[in-house]
Amino acid sequence: MFDLFDTETYTDLDQLLIKYINGNLEQVAFMRIRELAEAVHVSPATVMRFSQKAGFASFPEMKVAIKNYVEQQKSILKNEERRRGILPLDVFSNDLEEQIDLITAKLIEAPLIYCLGMGSSGVMAEYAAKQFTTIGLRSFHSTSLYLPYLKESQKHSPKDVTLLFSVSGETFEILHIANLLKEAEAFSVSITNHIENHLAGLTSINLSYDTSYDRLQYNVDISSQLPVVFIIETLVKKLYLLMHSGKKEELNQK
Repeated sequence: MFDLFDTETYTDLDQLLIKYINGNLEQVAFMRIRELAEAVHVSPATVMRFSQKAGFASFPEMKVAIKNYVEQQKSILKNEERRRGILPLDVFSNDLEEQIDLITAKLIEAPLIYCLGMGSSGVMAEYAAKQFTTIGLRSFHSTSLYLPYLKESQKHSPKDVTLLFSVSGETFEILHIANLLKEAEAFSVSITNHIENHLAGLTSINLSYDTSYDRLQYNVDISSQLPVVFIIETLVKKLYLLMHSGKKEELNQK
């Protein structure tokens, strides 16, 4: 919750309070000021000063804000369960949750997230980049399939993540980029319809779904992108909850 504040202005004791509150939001919402002080091994006066520094008139006002925040997070999770009911369970692999956790751990630490695709997959790449940007991550999309950091003269972070969107997993231009990423030992994720394709074998992780592949005459592709939207929104919502619930360290330990 307090990740949203400029924590650099806080003292070491304030940082201890932030860490404890973020990791115990539901309990803190009902604690007295002395109980919180004892739990963190600071004085009640320190807790009071912290609450005022965080923008609250009093400790009780901060508790109300924390309680409202917890209720908001529960509402998001409840909506998530409802959203999952839109698609049949057999559309995705059984290890989808595990894969999502692995990718989320990479995304949350990534200095930059690249989202690439062509055609309708390009639209999905744009949607993903905008969603990541909305929650505060640096991300951009491209349909030109040009990655500046693949040039030898361009420095890039080994923590950068690239998401490659392709229904077939056989698009020549996307495969070319995937090969370059593999040679650069860059972390990449492919999102494809079915797992048996060349792109899935070139990327670090493949997120696949199992729906009909509807490509008509003259390269008209009317394949459903609903599973892709589901994957994107699942990643974004999990990232948001982790970024604002103090669970980032817990995820990194998985």
